[in-house]
Amino acid sequence: MIDPSKIRDGGDWKLVEIGPDFRRSRLYLSEDSWIEKTEFIQDEELIALNRQEFDDSLTKRFKDDALGTKVASIPLNVFYRDIAPRLKEGDRDYMKWFLNHENNRPYRTFRGKV
Repeated sequence: MIDPSKIRDGGDWKLVEIGPDFRRSRLYLSEDSWIEKTEFIQDEELIALNRQEFDDSLTKRFKDDALGTKVASIPLNVFYRDIAPRLKEGDRDYMKWFLNHENNRPYRTFRGKV
């Protein structure tokens, strides 16, 4: 069995379709099996915007902002897959841990710790 995380993102995947819901489906074919991978295109755009806001946060001050400070933008598919189940179980500190974890840095829009 092939581990999908070991397949490089370049030319090994064949584009199947880009759906109206902004999902990109790609297919990897091997000699004995195939793997389909679905990604949200909006995630890439959101991460690019988050990076710009993160870079801008170095020169901005938010302490007088009436709405508070925006510290992250998380795609809904990531939120419902990774965060919501833990919050539903009552783990109130998980969101804080998630946002401070290095692997989730692309979702951050502000420097510092949550």
